[in-house]
Amino acid sequence: MPEKYQRYEAIEDGLKEGFTEEYRETIGVPRYRQELVRLKKADVIRKNFGDSLAQSTKAMDGAQKKLFAARREYAERFKPCAFQIEVMDNTEYEEERRTLQESELPRYKEKIRAARESAMEQFQNDFLAKLKSSIDQVQEQVHNLNKALRQAQFGTDKYQFRVGPNPDYLDYYNMITSDELMEGESGLFALPFQQKYGQQIEKLFSQITMADDTQLNTRKQSELQENIVRYTDFRTYLKFDLETTDQNGSKQLLSQTLNMKSGGETQTPFYIAVLASFAQLYRVNDATRFGNTVRLVVFDEAFNKMDSDRITESVLLLRKMGLQAIICTPPDKVSDIMPIADRTLLVDKTGIGCTSFPLERRCRMKEAQVILNRLLDKFENSKHLSEPNVSRRRVMLRIDKRELPEYQYEDAVVRDAYNAAARELEQQALVRLEWARKQSVLSCIVLDLERVAQCYECADRVHPQKGGRGRTSYYAKVGGQSCFMDRSMAGCCMHSGTEQHESADFCRENDHLLQDLLLTFQRYAELSGSVTMRAFSSQCFHDTKYFERNVRELFLGIARKYNIQLAAACTEAELGERDQLSFLGIYARPELYELSGDCTILLQRVNFDSAQQNLMA
Repeated sequence: MPEKYQRYEAIEDGLKEGFTEEYRETIGVPRYRQELVRLKKADVIRKNFGDSLAQSTKAMDGAQKKLFAARREYAERFKPCAFQIEVMDNTEYEEERRTLQESELPRYKEKIRAARESAMEQFQNDFLAKLKSSIDQVQEQVHNLNKALRQAQFGTDKYQFRVGPNPDYLDYYNMITSDELMEGESGLFALPFQQKYGQQIEKLFSQITMADDTQLNTRKQSELQENIVRYTDFRTYLKFDLETTDQNGSKQLLSQTLNMKSGGETQTPFYIAVLASFAQLYRVNDATRFGNTVRLVVFDEAFNKMDSDRITESVLLLRKMGLQAIICTPPDKVSDIMPIADRTLLVDKTGIGCTSFPLERRCRMKEAQVILNRLLDKFENSKHLSEPNVSRRRVMLRIDKRELPEYQYEDAVVRDAYNAAARELEQQALVRLEWARKQSVLSCIVLDLERVAQCYECADRVHPQKGGRGRTSYYAKVGGQSCFMDRSMAGCCMHSGTEQHESADFCRENDHLLQDLLLTFQRYAELSGSVTMRAFSSQCFHDTKYFERNVRELFLGIARKYNIQLAAACTEAELGERDQLSFLGIYARPELYELSGDCTILLQRVNFDSAQQNLMA
């Protein structure tokens, strides 16, 4: 008994040292009694709680190490710090926390409030001011672009850029462009402005900043960066579109009709938008040194879906915008671009290498040829040729029925074709134009006397002082015989061998038709096989019906005169014009023939009897 009593006292003393009296009475003893009722045996209770004690002791040691590490880090970070580190008492650190909460933290809050107000001022003076300036600038640029587009017509359509507020950001747009924002000294903090746009300011500012006490995760950081990019870009608050006006004055927005248009109609606004983007990028309207840019634009496979008129207007628009371009184009578009290009290079790719060489520029548009030839005829009949630098009179072509009867201003197609050709010549600095009726009808065309040599080169004529007076020679091959055509100021003659005949009346009266006829013979001489009439017309005039309407009859008249076989065939049988063209290898069109009844067809070596079977070929 004495030994057990001594052990009991030792255990009781250990409990007193390890636990306070309050803990023993309120927690320890009641819990022991509860477990004794449940488990019945003290040894079992001791074993269970012994295991828990080991786990708790281990957890306490770990927490203690973390506490000491945090204290050590704090002391290192905020030197000098004399606080004890490896003690169980936390009084020094509790007092430090209380001091910071009650005295230092309010001062920091005041600094944060002042910093936020400063940021709001910077927000007004920098962020909103720059957005407003950028929006005003782009609206001015669109206005200037529309001025350049106002005189450009692409086929039957005209285009104008439209810029306005983006409906999704309308409240922000109204706030940014508000006149009250920049009025007075208060600006952003003025009471009227705050009453009107206070909520929008707070909402916009919250989109591009984070709260003071927010620790952002990866997703939140990504959203914040996206918001900064979106809300700091002035284009977010604007909506751009291209308005199309057709020949009837009907207006449509490109965004509404893009999927309903043809390839050429959709490619035209694409090039307009691209050129406008480059004009903005290169700051073409900036008169300061910052606008002194290279202004280079490179196009590959350019204008492949556009017709000739749209191509011409696109290149002229490029020039009006002050841009310079390198254009790589398919061969079928060279004839459209070459006359209005400053330099043309043909690239010949052979194997792994390639060679480039320049091509001479000529005015390929028939209207431009007519204008130049009329002006050069006037030049050769003036004193400017015989007595240079004496006469002060201008060499000009009046647009009337006597000097340029081809210019029919009532016919929009003819008028626009000659207007485009005249503008092309003006772009090459060969002529100067005078207009009537607000740039829609020509009044007269004046030859630039300083560029006469270039005019002769472009018109493919020889200057009288360098060769025979006003003489240009052409050679064509008709039906296997040589036909030499010689055009001079005295008239037009045709030669076959050594025999000379008088020129036809049309050669004296219609220079335009003569040019078409000579071009037709030139293209015919280049043929290597048969061709359809419309394909041949397209090769000559870029018009599938021009040959049939204007040149066919004269072409066949000359062909009959110099092609013995054709003349003999016409003598033997009355061949119609299409039969004569077929004789020369130019076919009207593929036909579908239906044969019926009894007939025999000789197919080289085989006879086909249609009495046994109908034939469709």
